[in-house]
Amino acid sequence: MSTGGRVLIVFGLAGSGKSTLVARLALEFGLRKVHPSGVMRDLLAGRQVRPEASLANDGYWESAEGAQILDARLDHQEPVDLEADRILLSEVAKGEVAIDSWSLPWLTDKGLRIHLTAPLEVRSRRAAARGHLDLQTARERIAKKDEDTRQLFLRLYGFDIARPAPDLFDLTLDTATLSSEEVFFQARAFVADRWSAGKDFGGSEEDVLS
Repeated sequence: MSTGGRVLIVFGLAGSGKSTLVARLALEFGLRKVHPSGVMRDLLAGRQVRPEASLANDGYWESAEGAQILDARLDHQEPVDLEADRILLSEVAKGEVAIDSWSLPWLTDKGLRIHLTAPLEVRSRRAAARGHLDLQTARERIAKKDEDTRQLFLRLYGFDIARPAPDLFDLTLDTATLSSEEVFFQARAFVADRWSAGKDFGGSEEDVLS
């Protein structure tokens, strides 16, 4: 069992609603919240990384500048994603944290893991609204981000974010058919039930990048 305490990881592709859910669950359960999007931006900008002050994606990665920066890192032998994941695993080890992440469900078995799903069209509409983009541009950038990240993680780690194992997640919610309030209420009830029973606080002591 992890010595750090409660860990909550929310996975979903761009525009699935994971950062919104993490922020609400962190507040509900008194957890620290960490947004990998903000960690990545700090690393890429050469700034000091303060995980607990990290910001959720506000549409930056779907902007022309953000998309270009994401593209530039893809061919690096050691892309910034590796350092970001080391930082995230360090936060997991501390416990009492909620993180929205594309990679952590495969890199650690600590904590509770929630999967948010939504089709590309729905996620594109959300990205268009937050990034002030036309729908076609948003769709193209979201689809590219999905596939580029998938191929990067296949190269770096060997796992496929497009084909998660059926038992990888503790809860899966379709954010295309549920409102944000319904997603939150269902996730909150599930997490409260599991944690009140003293379950899923940790996992094995060794993580993939340890």
